Amino acid sequence: MAIKPIDMQMIVPKATEIAKVQNVINENIDDNKAILAAGFQEQIKTKRQKITERDQIEKAEFRQEQRSNQKGSSKGKKKKEETKEANKKLNRHLDVRI
Repeated sequence: MAIKPIDMQMIVPKATEIAKVQNVINENIDDNKAILAAGFQEQIKTKRQKITERDQIEKAEFRQEQRSNQKGSSKGKKKKEETKEANKKLNRHLDVRI
């Protein structure tokens, strides 16, 4: 297929226009990819922050539970000792009626 000179005069300017349009399209695609990547990075950052905050809250709650359990266990020991002493005192005296 041979191209005539008249056809060549019409094809060359259109080829440059098409190249410009294709270049703009490629730039838009690259820009969109960069915007999406930045958006994903921001989402990852916020999710990581939420996870670390949640972990810190859980650790704080766990520590509070441990502290309360330790306090409760020492109070429980005191109560057990008091009840044992009270039982010993009660067992010493006998009430007998005839």
